[in-house]
Amino acid sequence: MTTDAEPAVRSRRRQSVLIAAALVTGAAGAITLIVSQRHLDLDAFAPLAQLWTIWAVLAAGLTFSFQQWAAVHGARRRDIMPGGSAPRVGAALVAGSIALLVITTLARDALFHSSSWVWPIAAAMLPFGTAVNGIRRGELARARHLVGLGGVIAGENLIRLTVSLLLITLDADAPWFAAAMLAGFLVVVGPSAPEGEREPATAGMGTLSTAALAGFLAYAFMFGSPLLLAAAGGTAVEVSALFLVLTGVRIPFVVLQAVVPQLAVGLTNAADRSRAVATTRRTLGVVALAGSSAAAVAGHFLGDVIIGSVFGIRGEVGDTSYALVSAASVFAACALVGTVVLVVEGRPRHIAVAWGVPAATAPFVVATGAIADTVLLSLWLAASQATVAIITLVRFRNDGPT
Repeated sequence: MTTDAEPAVRSRRRQSVLIAAALVTGAAGAITLIVSQRHLDLDAFAPLAQLWTIWAVLAAGLTFSFQQWAAVHGARRRDIMPGGSAPRVGAALVAGSIALLVITTLARDALFHSSSWVWPIAAAMLPFGTAVNGIRRGELARARHLVGLGGVIAGENLIRLTVSLLLITLDADAPWFAAAMLAGFLVVVGPSAPEGEREPATAGMGTLSTAALAGFLAYAFMFGSPLLLAAAGGTAVEVSALFLVLTGVRIPFVVLQAVVPQLAVGLTNAADRSRAVATTRRTLGVVALAGSSAAAVAGHFLGDVIIGSVFGIRGEVGDTSYALVSAASVFAACALVGTVVLVVEGRPRHIAVAWGVPAATAPFVVATGAIADTVLLSLWLAASQATVAIITLVRFRNDGPT
């Protein structure tokens, strides 16, 4: 006999398994970076740090949006392949890869502090890998294949850690570690989930593109800072140190990337979607306020002690910056979940407004050098992410589906 409480218990178990998988991949990613940096030293590690930064930004935009597309609308990996039902999406990914190859090749000396072609070529392979990984996660979430989804989430960085340890054993040089990054995409290999009912692959395209932009901006604001620092003339050591600090506050995003596909499916299939959405928004409001405050306190008092010690960068970043970046990370996590809610509701215009407000200020603060100071950069990050979180959680008058 099935009780009313059983669906809720199963839902909690799913979330627990996915969070555990996310923590495993987060730990594996952190260990990968730690052992790679200590093997290479900060200077030689700089191009690898930039490659991981590019992947992180792309993963936020592409993994985030493509997993929502697959989870809500039933898109599959083969849809974007040649002969698939969404060839324009595949063509856009190829175009993005070519553009990234050109840009990173032309700027490789300043961006990677290296003249090697390995880094631009590896960067150009990231868009397609992250997009297909997102679809893989979304289709497994839609099929409620919990074990498979958890395996894909945990396996991505476990593969990277395994390959990195092998390279360290072989005393490999920095360019070889680009292979470890790319090897993580092997998790997309595997049989498709059962077909079931799904919409045409072209469904939800407007929301897909808007969500991709939102996810991209979220990570660009938070974790793209090393790219901005390098472009501004920062040294390889400074770029590496900033990247490692940001790695220490990325945990909320690692967890979110694991649970948002299932969240999207749960909200989409909820018997009373309006009530489920309202409850999610209220919860996010509480987390944004309480979580950001707690994170700020923890960052101020423990940031340099923990993150600085673990990554060997004690004293490189001040306590105020740790506090602001920690709070910004929580705001950004809430903003991303709020964006998922808007994806489920089919409100691309609302998403565009939410992320467009801070995006409009970015060129100004960069051009004027207003965020050249670490504290001011951290303050801008916290204010920007808080603004997005507020806008995604507020219902406007006549805010109907588009």
